[in-house]
Amino acid sequence: MRLKDVAQVRTNFMGADFWLVRRGGLESIGETSRTFSPYHIGVRVEETRLILPDYLYYVFVHLHQVGQWKPLATGTLSLVHIRTEDVKNIALLMN
Repeated sequence: MRLKDVAQVRTNFMGADFWLVRRGGLESIGETSRTFSPYHIGVRVEETRLILPDYLYYVFVHLHQVGQWKPLATGTLSLVHIRTEDVKNIALLMN
C-alpha cells in the first residue's frame, strides 16, 4: 500500500494533519512539522480506520531521521527539493 492510497498529499494544504519540508538543505528536506506553510507538502489521512494521523506523523519523523529523502532529493549544491509525487509513493507496510 502506498501513502496516496490512504491520504491526500499536496502543497499549499492548510487542512493537512502535518507537513513536510519540501525545499532546503539536504539535512532539512522531509522534516515534519505541525505548522502550516504553503511551501511545504501537506499530508491528511483519509483512511483513519487503517492508520491514525498521529502515528503517521511519527512514521515520517522516523523516515527523515533515517535519511529516506536524501536519495530522492533533486537540485544543485545546497538547495534541494523533494517532489510531492515521491511522498505520495512512499510504501506503507500494514499488517
